[in-house]
Amino acid sequence: SVGKSKNIDSRMELWAGEGGKYFIINEVGEIVGEKNGQLESPPLIDYKMLFRAREGGKSFIINEQGERVGEKYESVGDPQNIDGRIAFWAEEGGKYFIINEAGEKVGGEYDKVGDPQNIDGKIAFKARESGKSLIINEKGEIVGEEYNFIGEPQNIYGKIERKSVV
Repeated sequence: SVGKSKNIDSRMELWAGEGGKYFIINEVGEIVGEKNGQLESPPLIDYKMLFRAREGGKSFIINEQGERVGEKYESVGDPQNIDGRIAFWAEEGGKYFIINEAGEKVGGEYDKVGDPQNIDGKIAFKARESGKSLIINEKGEIVGEEYNFIGEPQNIYGKIERKSVV
Protein backbone atom coordinates (compact mmCIF):
# COMPACT_ATOMS: atom_id res chain seq x y z
CA SER A 1 0.00 0.00 0.00
CA VAL A 2 1.04 3.58 -0.56
CA GLY A 3 -0.09 6.67 1.33
CA LYS A 4 -0.88 10.07 -0.10
CA SER A 5 2.24 12.09 -0.90
CA LYS A 6 2.94 15.14 1.23
CA ASN A 7 4.81 18.31 0.26
CA ILE A 8 7.16 19.26 3.07
CA ASP A 9 8.98 22.50 2.33
CA SER A 10 9.12 21.75 -1.42
CA ARG A 11 10.21 18.18 -0.75
CA MET A 12 7.95 15.22 -1.20
CA GLU A 13 7.53 12.33 1.19
CA LEU A 14 5.12 9.47 1.23
CA TRP A 15 4.77 6.31 3.21
CA ALA A 16 4.50 2.88 1.72
CA GLY A 17 3.83 -0.54 3.16
CA GLU A 18 4.85 -4.02 2.23
CA GLY A 19 4.40 -7.24 4.19
CA GLY A 20 3.10 -5.46 7.30
CA LYS A 21 6.10 -3.08 7.41
CA TYR A 22 5.97 0.65 6.64
CA PHE A 23 8.63 3.02 5.40
CA ILE A 24 9.15 6.51 4.04
CA ILE A 25 10.07 7.23 0.43
CA ASN A 26 11.74 10.56 -0.32
CA GLU A 27 11.48 12.81 -3.39
CA VAL A 28 14.01 10.76 -5.39
CA GLY A 29 12.36 7.42 -4.66
CA GLU A 30 14.79 6.25 -1.97
CA ILE A 31 13.64 4.45 1.16
CA VAL A 32 14.48 6.52 4.24
CA GLY A 33 15.59 4.40 7.19
CA GLU A 34 14.34 0.94 8.05
CA LYS A 35 10.97 -0.67 7.51
CA ASN A 36 8.87 -0.37 10.68
CA GLY A 37 5.62 -1.75 12.03
CA GLN A 38 4.02 1.71 12.16
CA LEU A 39 4.91 5.23 10.97
CA GLU A 40 3.29 8.60 11.42
CA SER A 41 3.53 11.55 9.03
CA PRO A 42 6.50 13.74 9.85
CA PRO A 43 6.56 17.19 11.34
CA LEU A 44 9.05 19.62 9.80
CA ILE A 45 11.46 21.29 12.21
CA ASP A 46 14.02 23.70 10.78
CA TYR A 47 13.76 21.99 7.35
CA LYS A 48 14.30 18.57 8.97
CA MET A 49 11.70 15.82 8.67
CA LEU A 50 11.21 13.59 11.71
CA PHE A 51 9.11 10.46 11.96
CA ARG A 52 7.50 8.75 14.91
CA ALA A 53 7.77 4.97 14.43
CA ARG A 54 6.77 1.82 16.28
CA GLU A 55 8.29 -1.66 16.00
CA GLY A 56 8.07 -4.67 18.30
CA GLY A 57 6.01 -2.82 20.91
CA LYS A 58 8.54 0.04 21.17
CA SER A 59 8.28 3.62 19.89
CA PHE A 60 11.06 5.86 18.61
CA ILE A 61 11.88 8.93 16.53
CA ILE A 62 13.66 8.68 13.17
CA ASN A 63 15.39 11.63 11.50
CA GLU A 64 15.31 12.20 7.72
CA GLN A 65 18.56 10.26 7.27
CA GLY A 66 16.77 7.24 8.70
CA GLU A 67 18.74 7.36 11.95
CA ARG A 68 17.04 6.77 15.29
CA VAL A 69 17.17 9.70 17.75
CA GLY A 70 17.77 8.18 21.18
CA GLU A 71 16.66 4.65 21.99
CA LYS A 72 13.44 2.68 21.59
CA TYR A 73 10.92 3.45 24.34
CA GLU A 74 7.50 2.28 25.49
CA SER A 75 6.06 5.55 24.15
CA VAL A 76 7.24 8.87 22.71
CA GLY A 77 5.68 12.27 22.11
CA ASP A 78 5.81 14.33 18.97
CA PRO A 79 9.13 16.10 18.39
CA GLN A 80 9.05 19.78 19.37
CA ASN A 81 10.96 22.66 17.77
CA ILE A 82 13.51 24.15 20.16
CA ASP A 83 15.02 26.93 18.05
CA GLY A 84 15.75 24.54 15.16
CA ARG A 85 16.71 21.61 17.40
CA ILE A 86 14.36 18.84 18.42
CA ALA A 87 13.29 17.49 21.78
CA PHE A 88 10.53 15.06 22.74
CA TRP A 89 9.24 13.21 25.77
CA ALA A 90 9.68 9.48 26.15
CA GLU A 91 8.41 6.92 28.63
CA GLU A 92 10.01 3.71 29.84
CA GLY A 93 9.04 1.61 32.87
CA GLY A 94 6.39 4.11 34.02
CA LYS A 95 8.88 7.00 34.17
CA TYR A 96 8.90 9.97 31.78
CA PHE A 97 11.84 12.05 30.57
CA ILE A 98 12.89 14.46 27.83
CA ILE A 99 15.24 13.45 25.00
CA ASN A 100 17.23 16.06 23.07
CA GLU A 101 18.42 16.03 19.44
CA ALA A 102 21.61 14.18 20.42
CA GLY A 103 19.49 11.37 21.90
CA GLU A 104 20.43 12.30 25.49
CA LYS A 105 18.17 12.72 28.51
CA VAL A 106 17.58 16.27 29.73
CA GLY A 107 17.23 16.17 33.50
CA GLY A 108 16.05 13.07 35.31
CA GLU A 109 13.14 10.66 35.17
CA TYR A 110 9.77 11.79 36.50
CA ASP A 111 6.24 10.52 37.13
CA LYS A 112 5.04 12.72 34.24
CA VAL A 113 6.44 15.42 31.94
CA GLY A 114 4.91 17.95 29.56
CA ASP A 115 6.05 18.63 26.03
CA PRO A 116 9.42 20.40 25.89
CA GLN A 117 9.07 24.14 25.36
CA ASN A 118 11.33 26.62 23.57
CA ILE A 119 12.44 29.27 26.07
CA ASP A 120 14.83 31.64 24.32
CA GLY A 121 16.38 28.76 22.34
CA LYS A 122 16.67 26.43 25.35
CA ILE A 123 14.64 23.42 26.47
CA ALA A 124 12.33 23.81 29.48
CA PHE A 125 9.56 21.48 30.59
CA LYS A 126 7.02 20.82 33.30
CA ALA A 127 7.53 17.68 35.38
CA ARG A 128 5.60 15.96 38.15
CA GLU A 129 7.35 13.90 40.82
CA SER A 130 6.06 12.59 44.17
CA GLY A 131 2.90 14.70 43.94
CA LYS A 132 4.73 17.97 43.27
CA SER A 133 5.05 19.95 40.03
CA LEU A 134 8.24 21.65 38.92
CA ILE A 135 9.92 23.24 35.91
CA ILE A 136 13.21 21.80 34.62
CA ASN A 137 15.63 23.72 32.40
CA GLU A 138 17.98 22.42 29.67
CA LYS A 139 20.76 21.86 32.23
CA GLY A 140 18.44 19.54 34.19
CA GLU A 141 18.06 22.05 37.02
CA ILE A 142 14.83 22.84 38.87
CA VAL A 143 13.69 26.41 38.14
CA GLY A 144 12.09 28.01 41.19
CA GLU A 145 10.18 25.97 43.74
CA GLU A 146 8.11 22.78 43.76
CA TYR A 147 4.35 23.44 43.68
CA ASN A 148 1.07 21.56 43.94
CA PHE A 149 0.23 22.72 40.42
CA ILE A 150 2.28 24.45 37.77
CA GLY A 151 1.46 25.50 34.20
CA GLU A 152 3.62 24.88 31.14
CA PRO A 153 6.74 27.07 31.07
CA GLN A 154 6.29 30.26 29.04
CA ASN A 155 8.87 32.44 27.31
CA ILE A 156 8.46 35.96 28.73
CA TYR A 157 11.24 38.27 27.53
CA GLY A 158 13.64 35.31 27.23
CA LYS A 159 13.00 34.04 30.76
CA ILE A 160 11.08 31.03 32.04
CA GLU A 161 7.78 32.06 33.59
CA ARG A 162 4.96 29.85 34.85
CA LYS A 163 1.61 29.93 36.58
CA SER A 164 1.69 28.04 39.88
CA VAL A 165 -0.39 27.16 42.94
CA VAL A 166 1.32 26.52 46.28
